[in-house]
Amino acid sequence: MTTADIIPITKLPRHHRQYFTYLVPKRLIGQIQNRSLVVIPLLSRRIKGVVINISEQGLSLVSEKKLKEVVQVLSAENALEKNQLEVAKWVANYYACSLSHVLKIMLEPVLYGATRISNPIVSISHKNGEVSLENRTLWDCLETVSNAKTIKDILTWFNSHRVVLLRKTGQYIDQYELVKHFIDQNKQVLYLVPEISEAEILYQYYKSKFSHEKVVLLHSDLSSVMLARQLISIKTGVAQLVIGARMSVFAPFLNLGLIIIDEENSNYYKSWDQQPKYNARDIALKLGEIHNAKILLLADTPSAESYYSAQLGTYKLINAPIDSRMKQLSTVVISLTEEQKNRNYSLISRKLKSEIKFLLSRHKKVLLYLDRRGLYTFVNCRDCNHIFKCKNCNVSLRACQQSSNAANSDFDNDAVTNTAFVKVATSLSGVRQLICAYCDHVEDTPLICPKCEGTYIRFAGVGVKQVMHDIKASFPAAKVLEVDKETKARSKKASHINPESEFDIIIGTQAILGVGQIKDISLVAMLNIDISLNLPDFHSGEKTYALAQKLKTIALDKFIIQTYNHKNPIVQAVLADDDDKFFKKDLEDRKKFHYPPFSKIIKLEYKHTDKTKSDKESQKLYNQLMSFSQSKMIEISAPHPTIINKIKNKYSYQIVIKELAGMDINNRNKMFEMTGDKWMIDVDPIN
Repeated sequence: MTTADIIPITKLPRHHRQYFTYLVPKRLIGQIQNRSLVVIPLLSRRIKGVVINISEQGLSLVSEKKLKEVVQVLSAENALEKNQLEVAKWVANYYACSLSHVLKIMLEPVLYGATRISNPIVSISHKNGEVSLENRTLWDCLETVSNAKTIKDILTWFNSHRVVLLRKTGQYIDQYELVKHFIDQNKQVLYLVPEISEAEILYQYYKSKFSHEKVVLLHSDLSSVMLARQLISIKTGVAQLVIGARMSVFAPFLNLGLIIIDEENSNYYKSWDQQPKYNARDIALKLGEIHNAKILLLADTPSAESYYSAQLGTYKLINAPIDSRMKQLSTVVISLTEEQKNRNYSLISRKLKSEIKFLLSRHKKVLLYLDRRGLYTFVNCRDCNHIFKCKNCNVSLRACQQSSNAANSDFDNDAVTNTAFVKVATSLSGVRQLICAYCDHVEDTPLICPKCEGTYIRFAGVGVKQVMHDIKASFPAAKVLEVDKETKARSKKASHINPESEFDIIIGTQAILGVGQIKDISLVAMLNIDISLNLPDFHSGEKTYALAQKLKTIALDKFIIQTYNHKNPIVQAVLADDDDKFFKKDLEDRKKFHYPPFSKIIKLEYKHTDKTKSDKESQKLYNQLMSFSQSKMIEISAPHPTIINKIKNKYSYQIVIKELAGMDINNRNKMFEMTGDKWMIDVDPIN
């Protein structure tokens, strides 16, 4: 009797059995083989599954009657490449999730995918299987630097190191010669980028260099039909260059020789919005190991983990030639504390305002960066200090304009003062809205405080929209462009946020870094670097330093940092433009407190609508986990509410585990057997 062990392509519980044994009926014998795609009955459903083992064995009549039969063979050929299955097993083991769930993620885009709205920055059209960029100005603004010596150095170091880390120093190094070198050897190349818009730009470039069938684009915004075509092309070896976002690491590569990971320090590689919370960069590193492929990591500022690996000699760190423009760039630090002493409470310091005025008179452009959306970041009552919070989330509501027309109302002329205090009048009813950034709850700004019935409402914590109002008031003739998450989401035409748009001053949040390269910016200013610097996260220093270095690459003449603490070592490191100085201090601090790369961090999070239940469940699991804390290889924190402990009416508690060097991953996963499926496991969390 022929039986097959089959993994259902569905989301099975973590600790549930991951495969089931089925009878292979005589009509299907000869059609089915290892890694075939089949249809099987599971409970009351018929679902797809992948065969992992076929065997001939004698079964008793009773056992034979208990086994269910395979219904259909969908693909006699391998649904997965052997290396793909190896990657899936590693992901399931490392991220402590079910193998069936990983296979579902890996195969679902083809089996069940549907067309979604394309990235708002770039308009995509699908014609005869081709992908075309309707807005080519994005590619036009991507200035590549063909540096033969840098590529030659990379190939030389690949002889002794499998992983090379290249600091780009503000330039986009054209990798064409490197890619061509591997394609000429009949090897496949994966070019991994953090955002879909970047993948589409690169696709257009490389499609002009190689024949169309050799280059494929892979990301989640493509239709299921397009994805299927691309994956078949990769699996058959027709496609030799795969350009894509994080899902590309699950592609069925046949003969992978090179992996390029652009912006390797980007948080966008982390799957934060679904389980498992994998990091595509780390999977790509494992993928390279499985295929014995060379890996090139690219970044203006590398991640601390990659920099440390280079210090150990595991990676080879090389620097691209420094752009002459960067050598001439002037970096200035402005103290906001001194500004306030001189009664200037605006984020537009006197020095910055003077610089803007000077540059505008010479028809030069300015970029102002502030990582705060909306008009104001919180609203409270001046009389009793009541803070207006979201009814669904434990966060303060942001003040935003109800519509673009509201900008022309009395709000601009009368409501805003230098101290950001207003007395809400009946005429302003509906002009402002209070919005939750987490659940999108919206409510009008009340006329009176619900706690004390006071009428003095304070708007505080300046956002980009308020900076926009201040800039327009100071420079009414200037063309000002705003870019944040909301403007990108509302924009249906690329021209609204095109980096080639005409403007004198552009103001934005981190969303500004995702609209392609913005050219000809004379001055870039971080209006308040402390916002990201003071987050309660051991990554905050690294993220802030990398962000400042990224913004610095945009500036042609001057880079300004505004801060309340100009003596902060990270501010000083940015001023000195010294990566080695920064990482030396950062790694010393991490080692002292057992943070990565000197440990592994795992976050366990529990959410429930009942706060008491969340508290009790987290305490219960903590008590169970403490049996493992006797080991010197692990540190377990007491359960505590997350920083924002209520989102969408669910209260969340977390337990943070530090896994020190030497702990076996299988022993670690045994510890996770104590967690139920309602607990979310986040290995290597980014916040």
